[in-house]
Order: sequence, then C-alpha cells, then structure tokens
Amino acid sequence: MIGPGGLQIDGGTVSCSACTFVFVNGGTVTMNGTATVNFTAMANDPSYPGLDGILFYGSGTRRAIINGDSASTFTGAVYFPNAQVELNGNETNAGNPATQCFMTVAQSVTFLGGGATGISASGCSSLNLAGYTTRYARLVQ
Repeated sequence: MIGPGGLQIDGGTVSCSACTFVFVNGGTVTMNGTATVNFTAMANDPSYPGLDGILFYGSGTRRAIINGDSASTFTGAVYFPNAQVELNGNETNAGNPATQCFMTVAQSVTFLGGGATGISASGCSSLNLAGYTTRYARLVQ
C-alpha cells in the first residue's frame, strides 16, 4: 500500500513480477519516460483473489501519469475509476501479443505520443481478467 506521497519513478530500470500497487489516502503513480519499467500483475494469489490481474489500484481522484519508455512493459489492469489516467510516450508492451494484457479503468484516459500502441487484452486470461469488455468508450478531439 502506498500512501499520499505516491509512487514516483524518475529513471533507471525497475522490474516487478506478480505485483500489485495499491494507492490509499490520495496516493497515485507518476512515471517518467527516462525509466524502463517492467511490471506484471499478480494472479492466482489466494490471499488477495480480488486483486488478480490488477497492476495499479487507486480509489482517489489524483491523476495517474505513466510516461513510458519504448522498452517498458505493463502487464495487467490500471484501475483508477475516479481519476484521470495519462498514458504518454512510447510504451510498447513489446513482445508476443498473445501474452500481452493491458487494460485501463478510469474516469478518463488521455493518450499522448505512441502510448496506445501496445494496449491489448489478448493475454488477459493468464491474469484472470478474461471476459472483461469495454463498457463505454468515447473519442474526444
């Protein structure tokens, strides 16, 4: 659990497999494009079955910003239902598209740069996220 200070990554390489970041008391995530980040959500954890496939979970209203590097990968769901999520830069989720899973649930989502190029739900069954579909989507120019 990450509190009001939030999680900020400003450079280097950070990897985490089978992880879920839970933001409480207004905490959020900010990642800058100089960092190479490789995160994969946990799945099939009997201690926290409600968090299967969730990479970032936040109930607050603070904006979540993911400025990706072209080598960064994010596998799992970003869940900020009451906040704006910004996907900026060139995160590609490179690799085998059949194993990729990236979903976003947010009040609004903003894409800048090439940030949308790797969004896929094709590999979500391994994270117990299969069967979720887009409920509402709106393109605003």
